Order: sequence, then structure tokens, then C-alpha cells
Amino acid sequence: MGKLKPIEETGLWKVIVHFMEIMLFLMSAALATMVFITVPVRYIMKSSIFGIEEVIMMMAIWIYYLGAAYGSYEQSHINADILLHFVKNPKASKIIAIIKQVIAIVVFGAFGYWCIAKYLAWTIQSGGQSMQLHIPNWLPISMMAISFVLMTLYEIFHLYRIFKPYRPTDGKEVTAEEGEEVSAA
Repeated sequence: MGKLKPIEETGLWKVIVHFMEIMLFLMSAALATMVFITVPVRYIMKSSIFGIEEVIMMMAIWIYYLGAAYGSYEQSHINADILLHFVKNPKASKIIAIIKQVIAIVVFGAFGYWCIAKYLAWTIQSGGQSMQLHIPNWLPISMMAISFVLMTLYEIFHLYRIFKPYRPTDGKEVTAEEGEEVSAA
């Protein structure tokens, strides 16, 4: 039996990351285009495009939460790890990194549970829609749920990488702590 691939080399992992990158680019471009078109229509032509505010709002929510999931994937989200810059002991740094990851997992997991079990379920049950285009209210909220699930999974993955650094074929270790490379011995 062959050796299992690390998760970041699997097809599903790459598809999810590539999907997030493409969707963030396309939605950002579409959102910028819609805002660019809306301004002259509103202020020069003294008119409006029916329902565009609802579409802009929904896309902004999707971009925000998908961007948060992508930031969690690449560990570029805002965090309070200033303590790691002052602690010089590698063992203490690792303990702090583990605590930080566990807190992130608990927080994202709790928000994910709340978002899915309470907010999304309530929104689907209430059957609300937007005023003009009748977009179901659960549609933008679904991205919140998806992003919290992805953020939780990525943080679990980064915690795993603290314990088992990734060794690509070039012989360098890549740890979860800011993608640091360490020489493999």
C-alpha cells in the first residue's frame, strides 16, 4: 500500500482553494463593475437599476465571508499573536501557538454552530425574502455558515501542522506558524 498524500496535496483541497480564489476574484470584479455602473446611472441619468442594491449587498456579504475563510486558509487573518514575537523559547512558542489555534477552533466552531443551527435554520424556516428581487434571505447567510465551517476546518488543519510539519519533496519542513520553513534533519 502506498504512502498517503498530505491533505494539502489532495484534489479536493486544491479544488476548494482554487474555487475560493476564482470566486473572490469574479465576485470582486462584478461588485466593482456594478458600483461603477450604478454611480453614473444614479447621478447622471437620475435613474436607478432595479434591485441592484440587493445584489450588491448579497455579493458583499459573500465576498466578506469567503475572504475570511480564505484568510484562515492562508493564515493571513488578523490575530493577536504579538506574544510570539517576544517569547524566544521554542517550546513556549509552540504552546502559545497551540493555545491560539485551540481558541480559534472553539470560537469559529461556536460561531459556525450558532450560524447553522440557529440563524440559518431560523432564516430558512421564516422564509424571508428581499424586498425587490425576492432573493431568499438564507442565500447570503449560507455563505456565513460555509465560511465558519471552512475556517474551523482550516484552523484544525493548522493545529495539526503544529504537531506534524509538512515536508514537501524539496526536504524543507513547513510549519503552521506563519508558513515558516525549517531545515529537515
